[in-house]
Amino acid sequence: MPAGKLYEPTKYGMAKALLLTGDEIWIGIDNNGLKASKGAEDRFGLKGNQPSILRFKRPAGF
Repeated sequence: MPAGKLYEPTKYGMAKALLLTGDEIWIGIDNNGLKASKGAEDRFGLKGNQPSILRFKRPAGF
């Protein structure tokens, strides 16, 4: 699988929710029961097949 996928096997990402606040971006991922990729396990410690919420600091001007 290409680097950067959180769940595999999947051809496209499965983001289902987006929240923008003044200083954060939240993205809800429904993985439809797929297992975390090896890259996501190694890089982020993501394990299993549960949905995820990604939370980022919102860049200035975004």
